[in-house]
Amino acid sequence: MVIVTVVIGIIVWIVMDYIQSRRIKNIFIAQLTERLGQQAMEDRLRFDRYVKSQQQSVRIFALQYNFTDYINNQKWSFRETFRVKFYNDAPPWFPVRTILRTLPQPRYALLLDSRGGVREAYQRGKDTLPQFLLQPTSLLIDKSNEQSYMTTFDNAPYLIASASCLDSRGKFTATLMLATPIDDEFLNDAIGISTQRDIVALITPGEYPLVLTSSNLMEIPSGAPLDALQKKYLVTGKEFFDYGSSDLVIKFISLISLEKADELTGSLILRERGERAVSAFVLILSFAAVMFYITQRIQRLTGRISHFSRHTLGVQQQEIQKGDQLHVLEERFQHLTEEVVRSREIIKKQAEKQAREEEAKIIQAKLIHANKMTSLGTLVSGVAHEINNPNSFIMSNAQLFNDIWNDIFLVLNEHYKKNGDFPIGDMKFSEIQSLVPRLLNTITKGTERIKNIVDSLKNFVRADTGNLDEKVDVNKVIENAIFFLNAEIKKFTNNFHVTCKDNLPFVRGSSRQLEQVVINLLMNSLQALDNRERGIWISTSHDEKVDSVLIRVKDEGCGIQKDILDRITEPFFTTKLNQGGTGLGLSISYAIVKEHKGSMEFISEPGQGATACITLPVYDKLRFKEQLIERYQSSDTPRR
Repeated sequence: MVIVTVVIGIIVWIVMDYIQSRRIKNIFIAQLTERLGQQAMEDRLRFDRYVKSQQQSVRIFALQYNFTDYINNQKWSFRETFRVKFYNDAPPWFPVRTILRTLPQPRYALLLDSRGGVREAYQRGKDTLPQFLLQPTSLLIDKSNEQSYMTTFDNAPYLIASASCLDSRGKFTATLMLATPIDDEFLNDAIGISTQRDIVALITPGEYPLVLTSSNLMEIPSGAPLDALQKKYLVTGKEFFDYGSSDLVIKFISLISLEKADELTGSLILRERGERAVSAFVLILSFAAVMFYITQRIQRLTGRISHFSRHTLGVQQQEIQKGDQLHVLEERFQHLTEEVVRSREIIKKQAEKQAREEEAKIIQAKLIHANKMTSLGTLVSGVAHEINNPNSFIMSNAQLFNDIWNDIFLVLNEHYKKNGDFPIGDMKFSEIQSLVPRLLNTITKGTERIKNIVDSLKNFVRADTGNLDEKVDVNKVIENAIFFLNAEIKKFTNNFHVTCKDNLPFVRGSSRQLEQVVINLLMNSLQALDNRERGIWISTSHDEKVDSVLIRVKDEGCGIQKDILDRITEPFFTTKLNQGGTGLGLSISYAIVKEHKGSMEFISEPGQGATACITLPVYDKLRFKEQLIERYQSSDTPRR
């Protein structure tokens, strides 16, 4: 298992290394492309500012006092042939050095007369002034006047900017023109390229673009086709530059060699690979150690199984010669399972035999209990009869005394009006006239309550005829059950709540049997409460979707354990055997609900109380009539 773990770990590392390397390379190239694009945009803005600064420079040149004074002092003749005066150093009409250092340095500067002829020319250092600048056209002068104008001469791009000079009377006297070739020097000055950053190039637009100039002409020479560059360089960040009336449109591109990109990516991948290798080694080593530990545990477990089989079950297991620890454990467990199954069968037979001296005892005990209940029913019927007779006597006498008092009151009241208050017994008539009706009313209500209790006792012990064709009012069933248990309810809880829905449909069945079901459920809930502040809720409702009446009894008692929740309706199953429980209450209730074509379910969590839900089908008048007809036709009663 350790070897397999190591092999799988190496394979996974190789696969993940391949996937991760490609992913890292793609991410790096994407980020590099994004960076180059952003750089090209920034370079294009710098280039734009630098081009505009050329026009600003020529304006500053033309506004200097030394320039205007120099022009005003010139007496140029237009009748004779003249020669152009050249300067390699700053001419006298240039700004002073302090101002000149703050401006872009022109490569060429030309001073033109009012007719456009070049009178004086400046060429920086060893630069040679191009011939076309010595004979500028009027179109060139117009397009470059007061703006930066880009054009090409002999396939070389140039930036031209010029400004007009006027005398004090506003008369045009001369033109100053600055010209700079757009080459690698111009590009480096414009965007401030260092030797360590990416290459930037200016290319021509169109279907087959060519390089105008680049920041590194040794690698990217002028005139190189872009298609050839894309084979060796990563090209991105194309940005257009089109300024004023220039007839030259330029694209910016940023380039980085694919070889350099691969080197950067390779170094990153190599570093990541090293980190993954260390992580993989630690992971494989850790997992191998875990597997070795698990194998040792399996070996010890196998030994325990063998020991249990020999010393507990008395089975001698044969030695297993082949296979690893899992195979040995599997074989040992298989042998143990077979022995456990055989032992279970033996124990089962013995248990069944014993359960038959035990079932007999339980049946005998239940018969004795049933006999006690029968005797109790007879006793209750007798007691109810004995109580009912004197109670009826009290009720009739109370009514008779009430009629007598009404007649006597008229006479006594008349005497009271004439002679004033007078004593009767130990009280005055003024006090007795309101007290006696209350006493008589109390006696009447007391006797009625005694009668209701006696009737409930008689009905409870009366043998049920088994007739399930009654038209039962469920709310009345709840009322009778609560009345019967009134004393028990007051004994166990201060929070008893009843919510019965009005106009509840009738159900078919036996009202006495359903009362017994409700009583059993309420007694279970009451006995489950651990203090009087715990509550019980009983409610009725109508589920129109299934056309059924619902009875719900909810308590805040101790709840029911999950392992016995499915057994609480089994006959004789009880958790209160020591408290006199018989295990018949819920089983009888469950059977009664089933006979009524209903259902009874329990929902409970230990410590969270329990809820009993009873569902009874609504009374079907048509079906009830059909049953009566069928019963009548099947009877021996002569038909009319």
